[in-house]
Amino acid sequence: MFFKGDIVGRVLFNKGQPRTREAGENLALALVAGSNLEELCRRFGRTPAGIISKLCQLGLLVQIGERYHLVEPD
Repeated sequence: MFFKGDIVGRVLFNKGQPRTREAGENLALALVAGSNLEELCRRFGRTPAGIISKLCQLGLLVQIGERYHLVEPD
């Protein structure tokens, strides 16, 4: 897991909160710019599962077996 000790409370400041359209757009832009999962979690204050779920909803990730893969733009 990425988060240890007292960092969890400060890092996951958006855990369980509703998402905004703007946050989804910013998440997509950050992923395309090369941010990894840990960076996305810290920047957006979400759990890895929350980030992965949203990226799948946005059509940017697809699950194949037990792994997630980036969807290549057309």
